[in-house]
Amino acid sequence: FQKYTHKDTDKSKLNLFISQKDKMSTKLRELIRNVRGCKTAAEERALVSKEKAAIRASFTDNEEEYRARSIAKLLFIHMLGHDTDFGQIECLKLITSQNYSDKKIGYLGLTQLFNEKSEILMMATHRMRSDLTSPTHYVVALALSAISEISSADMCKDVAPEVAKLMVSGNNYIKKKSALAAVRIVKKVPELIDEFLDKITKLMEERHHGVLLSTLSLIIEILVQDKEKYKEKFRKYVHFLIKVLKNLVSSYSAEFDISGIIDPFLQITILKFFGIMGEGDDAISEEVNDILTQVATNTGSVKNTGNAVLFECVRTIFNIESSNTLKTLAINILGKFLASKESNSKNLRYVALQSLQKV
Repeated sequence: FQKYTHKDTDKSKLNLFISQKDKMSTKLRELIRNVRGCKTAAEERALVSKEKAAIRASFTDNEEEYRARSIAKLLFIHMLGHDTDFGQIECLKLITSQNYSDKKIGYLGLTQLFNEKSEILMMATHRMRSDLTSPTHYVVALALSAISEISSADMCKDVAPEVAKLMVSGNNYIKKKSALAAVRIVKKVPELIDEFLDKITKLMEERHHGVLLSTLSLIIEILVQDKEKYKEKFRKYVHFLIKVLKNLVSSYSAEFDISGIIDPFLQITILKFFGIMGEGDDAISEEVNDILTQVATNTGSVKNTGNAVLFECVRTIFNIESSNTLKTLAINILGKFLASKESNSKNLRYVALQSLQKV
């Protein structure tokens, strides 16, 4: 009888072990399906608590084969608004992995589950610096993306030299990523601006849209930090960017077409640059007058992409020393927004009214 009981107990433990493993290997899509199937908030909280307990147990048992999957599930749970701080250390373990898929999940967790005030974030600095020198540009891009998202002032100081080198030494994919990382560095540590000025000169010679867009974002951030000191440094790009914007408005490229507008992201960023440079400057304002008129009259307002460009054009017109004719054109655009009957008309009316308050 005792022998039978012993066997029966072992069998029960084995079944329990298998059951726990099954729970631990629950896939992300299954978790999403289960959450969607919850009828009440209380039912969702119970499901999430159960899943968090299983994930926590997996971390405690150091189950490496489930670590990436567990972090992916924690990211989803984090999106639902639940606490996931206990997964931060596991993210640090994943970014040290030699497996790219695991490293990618680790960096994604780093950018979402951490913030710049997280006490253990500095532990990732050494790993990031190491990945910035990786021969695989996809790994370099992961580190650059993390820097541009969550790096603190101290981290920015540590990685700034590597980022500056990558701005001119990598391919276009790395150049645009490093320029965006530089935006974060400039925002957190303005005294490092001078380290990137020479790199900007070289990047502005590129014709790749992504590189140009990222570099312009960096220039705009520098002007926001200290316009008086650096405005003359960037004055030379006004004429060049007028040509770029004119080409975007008047030509067609299937590669950059979004709902009938050619690269609206680049158009909007160029307009922002004009708005900052033309503020209080009659010469620059007069120089950009014609291209602003062209954007305002030739951009369609049927889709959101066109409305976004038009709205930024209006903001630029009101920001610079524009003529009364140009201001009238801008007010007419706002009037069209107010009279719009499109599905997104409420948003258009809101931004139009907000803009009219500043006229």
